[in-house]
Amino acid sequence: MARKWAILATIYCGSLAATLNQFKVPPLMELLMQNLHLPVGVAGWLMSSFALAGFTLALPAGIYLRPARLKIAGILGLGTLTLGALMGALAQGATILLIGRVGEGIGLLTMGVVAPTLLNLWFAPAERGLPMGIWATWVPVGSVLMLNLAQPLCNLGGWRAVWWFGFMIALVALIAFILIIDLPPEIKGSGDRAPIDWSEIMATWRHRDLWLLALMFATFNFTIVSYNSWAPTYLKQTFTLSPARAAFYTSLVHVGVIPANIISGWLVNRLKSYRRVYLMGFLLFSLAWSLAFSLRISNIVPFMLALGLVAGLIPTATFAAAPETIGRQGRVALANGAIMWGQNLGVLLGPVTLGQVLATGRGWVGCSLVLVPVALCGLLASGLTRVK
Repeated sequence: MARKWAILATIYCGSLAATLNQFKVPPLMELLMQNLHLPVGVAGWLMSSFALAGFTLALPAGIYLRPARLKIAGILGLGTLTLGALMGALAQGATILLIGRVGEGIGLLTMGVVAPTLLNLWFAPAERGLPMGIWATWVPVGSVLMLNLAQPLCNLGGWRAVWWFGFMIALVALIAFILIIDLPPEIKGSGDRAPIDWSEIMATWRHRDLWLLALMFATFNFTIVSYNSWAPTYLKQTFTLSPARAAFYTSLVHVGVIPANIISGWLVNRLKSYRRVYLMGFLLFSLAWSLAFSLRISNIVPFMLALGLVAGLIPTATFAAAPETIGRQGRVALANGAIMWGQNLGVLLGPVTLGQVLATGRGWVGCSLVLVPVALCGLLASGLTRVK
């Protein structure tokens, strides 16, 4: 039993390292633009490039990653995360920093695939709820920590100190993964040379509702990640807040997400419907983006917390609905891979799009004019799904 929980702790450490490195940029966006002489239209790539690996590799990972390869995949992913953070810490210009961000994105994608699969192998279905619930906090916890740690670290040693911190956390996670992670005996002896069943793959990917969910999740991530990427800069410039205060206010979005994940699961059971939950989430989301860049100082805190509560409704219901879209005709891992592909598509396009809007001089209000139609597309896609 102790072995299982050591596995969970190690997986959580690796997942947290990936999220910490992902959210280094938002609280430092304006500083990075100044130090690296980045125009605002290019600066968005510092977040978008993180999703490039996930966009290109999410679907292949679902096809080729076998249980017997999970440990080596995790080592390679965390190794790439560590190398990417090191490249960024040593970078003298934006090009190497962006390449490092792509490497860090590979680490995030890998942990997003490897971690839940390892937990499924080590924990029986009857005992899987608690460890999965603990692991599910890796994104909001990591983002809250980094949004609030970045500025104090930056005060000690500039923006590179934040990258060195991310490198050290990733290195510790990599060493722990190598030393502690193991596969159950039955998986070790199973081999990994079974032929790929392309008919099963095509049976999974032919379902209309699966791709509607992927499109829906792409719009969700486009809006929420691009807002989180630029919100600290917006708050700092609009209300003349300190960088630390602006980052703290933005982190409240992720604070709201944590209880919302639990509420979303409760609503799914209460309403006996995934579709009603993510439809409600997108309806509120579409309204929220019309206000997101026209806040007053007095309503920043309630808006950020409310946005997190709304945002938390959508991912839980989306991933829970994915197996329902394919029924018995396909593989759940491949269905989740399609959802992850949509997620990374949204992250890839969102921050850089808002950067381009700002570069054209349309200001922060122009950003809302982008986010609202994208959220409405998500609402339309969610309305077209026919999930039970």
